[in-house]
Amino acid sequence: MMKNNLSIQLVVTTFIIGAIVISVWFTPVIDRAEQAEIAQPVQPAQRVEREVLKKESKPVDAAIERERIVKVNHVTQPATFSEVLAGITIVGVEASINMQSTADMEREVNALWQQFKDKEALHQNVNWASKPKIYAHYHNFNKTVTEAVLSIGYSLDVLLLSSFENKHSVSSNEYQIKRNVSQPELILQWQSIKYPVSDVVERYALDSSGDITQIDFLYAQ
Repeated sequence: MMKNNLSIQLVVTTFIIGAIVISVWFTPVIDRAEQAEIAQPVQPAQRVEREVLKKESKPVDAAIERERIVKVNHVTQPATFSEVLAGITIVGVEASINMQSTADMEREVNALWQQFKDKEALHQNVNWASKPKIYAHYHNFNKTVTEAVLSIGYSLDVLLLSSFENKHSVSSNEYQIKRNVSQPELILQWQSIKYPVSDVVERYALDSSGDITQIDFLYAQ
């Protein structure tokens, strides 16, 4: 039986929030005032009033944007470091993920993590003394970053058996990396990537009890 399922589930929830932000990131936004103007004619006096309100809101919008940039830059600055991943094979589960619809994405990501957690034969063959790692590898993104393939699994070298099915090779590449990412930072990491992206890896280091000791965020373009 997998150790400490709760800690893994908390991380899954964090990713879902971050991925939701990604889907919003690529969605065109139309000003509600402009929608109203399209729906019905606007009198000159009303138009002037709206233009004034828009001008007054610009400093507020700019301040919010500056705050977001500062937060993202603060978190992602160490990600200028890189790490080469090569020859990593993981064993677990894999599925295509729809990232365009928030509801579909949440359901599919949760379902895949649940499939992974339900693989008792796999968890029973983990060498927990080796402080294993779980890799969540997002790959095969489409051009609009609304679909991807998610592979979740233990690295093969921590398993007591090597005859498992559903093996997956993490793309060998040089990845930008942010080590020891907290859950709130993980959300910002997803926001800060310069798209398009070819691979994203969330690496979860576990202790002998199955508790998460470190999360690393890696991506390659």
